[in-house]
Amino acid sequence: MTRPSRRRSISLVASILACACWPAPGYGGESVPPHDPRLLTRLVSAKHVTAQRISGPQLEDCRPDFTVDSDTIECYPAASVFMAPSGKWRRELLDLVAQWGWLRGRQGIGPVFEPALGIHFRGDSLDVDWLLSLEPLSAMIRVQGIPSATVTISKEDHWALLSLMHQAFPKDSQIAARYAAVQRPVYPGCDCWVEVPFKAPYKKIAAPQDTSGCYAESPVAIKRDPPIYPEFAKEAQIQGEVVLHALVGSGGEVVQVKLATRVVGLDDSAVHAVRKWIFEPARKGGEPVCTWIEIPLEFRLP
Repeated sequence: MTRPSRRRSISLVASILACACWPAPGYGGESVPPHDPRLLTRLVSAKHVTAQRISGPQLEDCRPDFTVDSDTIECYPAASVFMAPSGKWRRELLDLVAQWGWLRGRQGIGPVFEPALGIHFRGDSLDVDWLLSLEPLSAMIRVQGIPSATVTISKEDHWALLSLMHQAFPKDSQIAARYAAVQRPVYPGCDCWVEVPFKAPYKKIAAPQDTSGCYAESPVAIKRDPPIYPEFAKEAQIQGEVVLHALVGSGGEVVQVKLATRVVGLDDSAVHAVRKWIFEPARKGGEPVCTWIEIPLEFRLP
């Protein structure tokens, strides 16, 4: 890799680590994810994305600035290296990654971090590794072989992550066994959930009829301020539909919000807006009940 390209990548790392979302040096608590939209957008659009089953520890004589000409992950011996699944798979992985509480460098990672799987994003000045350790389930992002951020993955995300890894490595018996052993999570706090997605649950017209027996009257939003379109997203020409799953309490307040379909750079604005919405709650037998609903929000450039 040329020296100018290396400088660009290092400056990218510096911009991430300098972001206010990172904890101060020495701080042990979790931070919000490294959601620099430009970095994630670049990873989604990387020209070469390879998946690698790592077969051993990092080579002892590997230098931090060591690079190779192929699309393998530097310094790790590979049992297999192949093109990663489709672009949709890559976006789903990055969407999940963006939700985690990443820590600067190697903070929060135990002394033994043994990657079992790796995804390598490469293109233009991009040279980024995403490494996954199975025991315990933890991940690392490296730029040009230098650790940038680490995270220990919460149990709530084990199913989604192992599902993606099973898609990428369908013949790997270890991943298949781990995936089969983890149950798909259910939303806590409310038994009511409309299984069939609908596009406008907060509108009286065309509101779906509940068939699950959870309620007789659908929830209706009575205060729904639209999300703010971030200026950087406009400048970067980012648009699309963010789909949220919101838990509406029996008092009409939004108790919890989950991202169902993400658009990098727009998610935070969508979640922030919906958390302030007020509903006329769903009712059953005349009594208010809590329920999960689906809310799509469109961000379109003029």
